[in-house]
Amino acid sequence: RALVENSSDMIMHLKPNGNIMYMSPLVIKSLVKADSMVREVNVFSLIPSEDRERFRLFLDQMIDKPNKVHQENFRMVLVNGTVRTYEYTGQMLIGDPEYEGINAHDVSDSIRINEEISGALKKEQELNAHKNQFISTVSHEFRTPLTNISLNLQLMEKYARDGKLDGMGLGIARISKAVKRLTALVSEVSLISRDQSGRLEFHPVPMLYPDLVRGIQDQISYMIRSNVLLKAPDSPSVEVLADTKLLFHIADNLLGNAIKYSPDKGTININIRLTNSKNLEIIVVDKGIGIPEADLKYLFEPYFRASNSKGFGGTGIGLSLVKRCV
Repeated sequence: RALVENSSDMIMHLKPNGNIMYMSPLVIKSLVKADSMVREVNVFSLIPSEDRERFRLFLDQMIDKPNKVHQENFRMVLVNGTVRTYEYTGQMLIGDPEYEGINAHDVSDSIRINEEISGALKKEQELNAHKNQFISTVSHEFRTPLTNISLNLQLMEKYARDGKLDGMGLGIARISKAVKRLTALVSEVSLISRDQSGRLEFHPVPMLYPDLVRGIQDQISYMIRSNVLLKAPDSPSVEVLADTKLLFHIADNLLGNAIKYSPDKGTININIRLTNSKNLEIIVVDKGIGIPEADLKYLFEPYFRASNSKGFGGTGIGLSLVKRCV
């Protein structure tokens, strides 16, 4: 009796129809309302309705196979209204086939922990897959400007041998653009690394607004082409606080996306201006493929790519990083 009454498990002695003939103090304390003690308690009243049919089969199996110990998980509704999951161990009582003995052990926390571990493992596997894809994509992105540099260096060597110095200027301009693209890629990878390791920080410094605009224009100059219209109205030489590393990445990514997803060479407008409240606005407007409405809610999630982006290169991390920078 001492063992039963002090057990941390719920112990019940019941008839095959579910009427409880004996219940340990823990059952009474956790499951049975005070007004229920004046009448016979049926175990089915303690189990959520959607689990009752399965519990009925559990009791029937104990009758069909009386010499076997049966185990299964069921939920139970506690007096305070919470629902917990218990591992039931049941067997026909020896010498009395009209009664069944059940032990119920609370496994809710174990199940929750296992689900959390399983969810964390799945998330980690997904992140690893995304990282592998990211590395592959970035490797390809680096290859393009490196190829341009290599080809133009070969051309410049040929021009030099042939004495065609007028062609050198074009080669130098192309190499300069490729170098700026590489610099932007290195900056993006560095930002991603710092963000994922918790080292991405905000370091604003005072500077004159015209200098800031010129810095942004220089950062994105390698992407400027005939269909890209850049407007940056003259502003007074007021002092502003800005983190140029973050701002340059924001402008670079937004314009880069506009160009990438405008395959028909549609007009792209980028406006940089200082508002009356001394805030910087960078507005990019394009006539590209757009973003499906159903995808908008996932727009800033890392590695997410819109359903209509197939065929376009990208890592799916750009806009999530832009939002972090903002």
